[in-house]
Amino acid sequence: MLLKMKATQIVAAIVLAASTSSVFAKDIVSTKEVVQIAGVRTWVAEARCDGIDEPLTIRRGAGKDQWCSGDYADICDDDRLTLGGLVCEWARSEQAEVVEVETAKAEAVASRPALVQEKMDIEAALIALKQKRIDLQRKELELQRRQISTQ
Repeated sequence: MLLKMKATQIVAAIVLAASTSSVFAKDIVSTKEVVQIAGVRTWVAEARCDGIDEPLTIRRGAGKDQWCSGDYADICDDDRLTLGGLVCEWARSEQAEVVEVETAKAEAVASRPALVQEKMDIEAALIALKQKRIDLQRKELELQRRQISTQ
């Protein structure tokens, strides 16, 4: 199904290796991809079921809840847990990485105003020190001038 899509519909794809099922050893999720379909971020998994030659393409929205609470009627085993669990586990780990990255970005953005203020304070202190140095140089020159004029 994914192969029939136009190349322009797939903006980005990340293919990850999948693990095999412990219950049905030949049931596997062979590819997992993050794709952009009509502007919507979508995760796609291709499942190969034990005893079935044709692969199944499972497509869900990017949120982990859509993967993990989805209807797994199109996945191999009767109890719909084995491959569904693999896909859900992958979606959760992928979502956790996204949350971690976004949290780091948010923390960096939140700390930026404090860092900018700290930089401004340091620059203001530096300017004050330079001004004090200039004032001291001026006083030194004034003292030298007085010393020369009294000689």
